[in-house]
Amino acid sequence: MTILRRHTPRHTVRYALTVVAAGGVLAAAACSSSSSSSSAASAGSGTTSPTSTSTSASASAPAASSAAAVKSLSLAYANITSANPSLAGLATLISGAAKTAGDTVKLYDNNEDPNTAISVAQLMVNAKPDVILDWSPAPQIGTSLDTIFSRGKVPCVAVDIQIGSCPWFYLDDAGLGTSAGQVLAADMKAKGWNGSNTTFVIAQNALVGDQNNALERSGYLAVAHALPGFPTPALTGITATTTVLSASAVQINTGDEVDTAYTAMKNELQDIPAGRHIVVYGITDESTLGAWRALSGAGRTDVLLAGNGGDATGLAQLRTTPQWVVESSPFVPEWGEYLMAMAHALADGMTVPAETDAPLAVFTKANLSQYYAPGSTTVKKLPALSAADEYLAKTGVLQKFGNVTGVS
Repeated sequence: MTILRRHTPRHTVRYALTVVAAGGVLAAAACSSSSSSSSAASAGSGTTSPTSTSTSASASAPAASSAAAVKSLSLAYANITSANPSLAGLATLISGAAKTAGDTVKLYDNNEDPNTAISVAQLMVNAKPDVILDWSPAPQIGTSLDTIFSRGKVPCVAVDIQIGSCPWFYLDDAGLGTSAGQVLAADMKAKGWNGSNTTFVIAQNALVGDQNNALERSGYLAVAHALPGFPTPALTGITATTTVLSASAVQINTGDEVDTAYTAMKNELQDIPAGRHIVVYGITDESTLGAWRALSGAGRTDVLLAGNGGDATGLAQLRTTPQWVVESSPFVPEWGEYLMAMAHALADGMTVPAETDAPLAVFTKANLSQYYAPGSTTVKKLPALSAADEYLAKTGVLQKFGNVTGVS
């Protein structure tokens, strides 16, 4: 097994997940690395006993002949936490992906606690799976986890949070935010909106850390660089404590929920003159929706909205609300199939990059049908693999899912 490093590792992110009950579908909801820092800080405190459940699977019919030769693997997956029902849903999706791939997966729970995660790592090694998939609660314990996996001679995949030399399945939130911001900038330019007549509202969650708020801040900076009248500080110059960048740009703490976002936006409206246009980019679909309810309730409908997550809330708003013009999505419900392909690549001794990018897309009203059938929240087509990630298709695993553009 060889791991290639494409470039210096970027900052870690963690997406909390929302379960859509109607379809059992997960969608990215909020960058919640607050648990990373808080868990690291409490590493010396009491821990929750590690728990595990087992899920077996049988191979499903391959979507293409290249998938027929894929062997069955025994996998272990440690979820960041299952105490939160929304996060527990990812483990369910991992199990479903394993079943489609024809693998067996045993599930573990890191309980968002570093000490528990270290104990769980040893439990997984003791079970002797072919590959370990681990969503660590804190980057600070990455070296310890890597040591356990290396000593046990079990290949590992780091999910979202980097773990030593384990190949890293990574989400480029800053790049995704920039793409969404470029769409906003084009719409604003067409309307004649700029910093002289528009206030851009960055809707952040102050609890999750500056790096994890990079998405909506990068979206703002893409607008600022494209249109006059908006300040253009470095991304690192916008922090959790930033409130006012200028008369044309503010940041509010909406959290991840509709109610908190509603209150935050309602309060901020007192300082935004009635004659100004307003643009909002939220860290989650819920934060954008809460802000929109405050705006529309106050009669401020001369606005443009950007959501993040691609969940049922965001898709519905993009379809039905004229002001909601862009939706950024990391396709979290489909992460399982990429992780299965990574696991097979490692087990097969393939050359695996140090980082494998999660699929990303920016939805607009014009292109949404490329990804979803009308009214559906189940993706019909995922973006094409990047050149660096084409190794995933060579495993034959993605062919069993039949939904990645260019993979057959």
